[in-house]
Formats: sequence, structure tokens, C-alpha cells
Amino acid sequence: MRVKAAFLASIASAGLMLTAIQDAEAGGRHHNYRGYHGGFYVGNGAAVAGVIGLAAGAIVGSALAAPRYYGGPVYYAPRRYAYPSRVYVAPRPRYRAPVYAPPVRYGAAPFTPEWIAYCARKYKSFNPRTGTYLAYSGKVRMCR
Repeated sequence: MRVKAAFLASIASAGLMLTAIQDAEAGGRHHNYRGYHGGFYVGNGAAVAGVIGLAAGAIVGSALAAPRYYGGPVYYAPRRYAYPSRVYVAPRPRYRAPVYAPPVRYGAAPFTPEWIAYCARKYKSFNPRTGTYLAYSGKVRMCR
């Protein structure tokens, strides 16, 4: 499309230049009293044709030198900066399943005088020789 327009504009400017040259030659040769000067008489028509040719050339040149756009607007990805963040964010801790640990026992060791006194106070049916007591359900259990 642009090439076709440029070609037509160049033909039009060439036609204007040819008419300007013909107008310039249409004038008669002039002589003065001392002799022949050897030039052509150029009138106002040639100057107007020159200005029109110059304008046509400027239009054609700018049309050929204009940037060509293909497609729609171009979007660029946001710029990534090379410096690290100034705020430290600790990584999230990974979930770890709880490890089973047996309960910690506090109190006196079995079959010590402190332990025998504790179990005798707590259970009425406590037997200090075996370390057991009779529960309400009828079962014999170890004092803990």
C-alpha cells in the first residue's frame, strides 16, 4: 500500500518538474546591447513549480521513511530488579508429625517408704507386700 502511494507521488512530482522545465524553456533568449548572455529567461512559474516539487519530494520522503507498525500495541513484562529485598522473610517451617514420647512420671519409685505411704493414703484396699489394690470394678491393679 505504501509502495503504491510512493510510486504515484513520485510520478506526480516528475510531471510537475517537467512542466516547470517546459515553462522555463518557453521564455525567449535575451540579449543585451553588448551581446548574448547565453541563459534562459526564468519567470515566476518556474519558482512555483520548484516549490511544489520540493513539497512533493518532502511528502514522498517522509512517507517512505515513516515507521511501519505491524499489529496492535506491544506490552512488556514488568522489570525485575537485581537487588534483593531489604526485608528478611523466614521460610515457613515444614510440618513434622509429633513424635510419641512416653509420659514422664513424677513421684516416688515403687516399693520405697514414700510410695507405700502415698498408695496407703489413696486406696483403702492397698496391699504393701504386692503393691496392688482392689478397684471398685473388682479387678486387682498396681498402684502407680
